[in-house]
Amino acid sequence: MPDCGSGTEIVTQTFYVPDEYAVDTFAVLGINEAGLKKETQLIVRPASGTNFVQNHGPGIEGEFVNGDGTWGKPLEWIVTQEAIVYNKQGWANRDGGVLHPECWGGGYNSGNGIENGKIYRTITLPAGFYTIKYNCVGSAGDVNKVNAYFLAAKGNELPNIDYIPTDEAKVILGKYQGNGESIKNTHEFDFTLDEESEIAFGFVFSMKNESQFRVNSVSLTDKFGSYVIYK
Repeated sequence: MPDCGSGTEIVTQTFYVPDEYAVDTFAVLGINEAGLKKETQLIVRPASGTNFVQNHGPGIEGEFVNGDGTWGKPLEWIVTQEAIVYNKQGWANRDGGVLHPECWGGGYNSGNGIENGKIYRTITLPAGFYTIKYNCVGSAGDVNKVNAYFLAAKGNELPNIDYIPTDEAKVILGKYQGNGESIKNTHEFDFTLDEESEIAFGFVFSMKNESQFRVNSVSLTDKFGSYVIYK
């Protein structure tokens, strides 16, 4: 269908003949006696399960920094300065390619730990119902050395950790909190957008020295696909 993409609203009207011998054709929705038009809006969307995340993994792509053959920065992801420890810029060529915050050993800023490091993406989505999920293939260090949130929030950036529990401006759409042990494995949550919105999603974390975690995939999917709104 020409010029019909995700989020397109299509006005439709349905007619039917209830029986092959019926004289009349019935309009399910149309113009009533007062001249008011009732419409059906079909919201055209990608198929349910379509992943909206670029460079989502498994096997997240990145580029090496300073000639390092292991550490670098992930492509298509935003990594804040607070998350960078020298050439460890949020990605590593491990486990097939992972988002990899690490604060370990010597080197610039390692001993100071990380406060409010962020690795995230932004995207504008149509109104709808969504599921967001990540898989963490491993972590290391004392369980209490990592405080991390996986979350989605309205706007073009993620809030700091101290803000998240209260969410005074009601920007958080959903979240999962993990420590150095519970951050591992697969975790997900659903959220709803009532209108087209720009959102940010990803990880906010504080880490003490000698700690790390590794995420090999992130997905943001349309939960139901196309749906109909009557009005």
